[in-house]
Amino acid sequence: MLSNHEVEVTILGAILQGHPIPDIEEEDFSEVQHRAIFRGILALREKKTPINIATILGVIPTTVKPFYISSLVDNTPEGINMDFYVRKLRTLRVNRELYSKFTQYAEEIETGKEAYEILETLKEEIKHYQLLLKSRDITTDTIKEWIENVDGSFTLSEIYQELGINSRRKKALVRQALTRMVKAGLLDRGRGPGHFRKRDQDLEVIDFKGTQAKELPFRFPFKIENFYRTFPGNIIVVAGEPDTGKTAFLLNLVRLNMKQHRIVYFSSEMGPIEMRSRLEEFSKIADPAGNLGLQDWNFEAYERSEGFADIIQPDAVNIIDFLEIHDEFYKISKMMREIHDRLESGIAVVAIQKNRGATWGLGGQRGMEKPRLYLTLDSPPDKEAHVLTIVKCKNWRLPELNPRYMAVDFKLIRGCWFKQEGTWYRRPPETDNQKKRRFVL
Repeated sequence: MLSNHEVEVTILGAILQGHPIPDIEEEDFSEVQHRAIFRGILALREKKTPINIATILGVIPTTVKPFYISSLVDNTPEGINMDFYVRKLRTLRVNRELYSKFTQYAEEIETGKEAYEILETLKEEIKHYQLLLKSRDITTDTIKEWIENVDGSFTLSEIYQELGINSRRKKALVRQALTRMVKAGLLDRGRGPGHFRKRDQDLEVIDFKGTQAKELPFRFPFKIENFYRTFPGNIIVVAGEPDTGKTAFLLNLVRLNMKQHRIVYFSSEMGPIEMRSRLEEFSKIADPAGNLGLQDWNFEAYERSEGFADIIQPDAVNIIDFLEIHDEFYKISKMMREIHDRLESGIAVVAIQKNRGATWGLGGQRGMEKPRLYLTLDSPPDKEAHVLTIVKCKNWRLPELNPRYMAVDFKLIRGCWFKQEGTWYRRPPETDNQKKRRFVL
């Protein structure tokens, strides 16, 4: 379905009855006269004029007849579920735009356009449609909440994208709110247009004289400790595509370190039966000699899917499998900071999902602000093996060797054992042209 007359007239009728104007746009309406009526409603709101049958007739074209305006009000029942109708209205708009776009793509394919170019365009279009469907009212409180979840600097474009802001009115509201925050001393303007920086006036004394830089002995699969030094309070992120071994990597961390550290494992997916089965299988593959039985696994395991900062053990190795984020991905920065603030002599290893082909896990670069080590697990289409890549590393083992973008190929044996394929090598992110060449080939 591309349009629904009843949905449109119900929304307009409710507004004329006195219902608050919902977070919708002129483009959400399919019928020309309904767009004209909604433009008139916005004009009245801009003038701070009451919105009713009498006032709306003074700001709409004469082609829209008074009896039609009256029928909107008379035929709309009071107390409607406005949220339901707004969701339906947005969905219909997306249906229309998708229909138009795919018709356009079909014509472009017939004229010889490359499939890669269409797919790249489609990725951006999908983001646009997702934002349309989850659009919400933009208020000063909404903007402040977003800023509270961001560390350091940000741009207007980031706010527009992550809050689904695509109308001139909403963008103007954001700019006005940010200007007020600058005047209040909460923000500073950045180096370029549309750039801002949060003022953080919280101070924590660094007692560099009364402490010693004592490394935490911590082992990794593939001997990553040869590149990275672990210190108390560190956060380590493992961002993996589906079926690339995130849980296997975390269980290997348990196996390699459970004799030296207290390890607390928080699982959002595995219950007791699945974990037992996984560990029994793991023991067979990882230790064919039979020296690692189920009773030899020395760690604490709990089911948990959210609120990890509340249960972090400050002096233990905390393993989170995994940090679930379904929307509002920018909040990952705040989640990481809250976990970090709970750590003392312990560390946290956090697994997150990563979309196929993406450089970073969900949350993008926002999720890289607190971690000292950020690893990705990929399954590239041009390789038979999976790839582990060090995307960020702050505590270098060797001063002359920057581990960033060091990578190693591996195969995952029976879901628990890593078999290294070859030696470490450099693997910087692909450029758009490289992706295009790989796709064509």
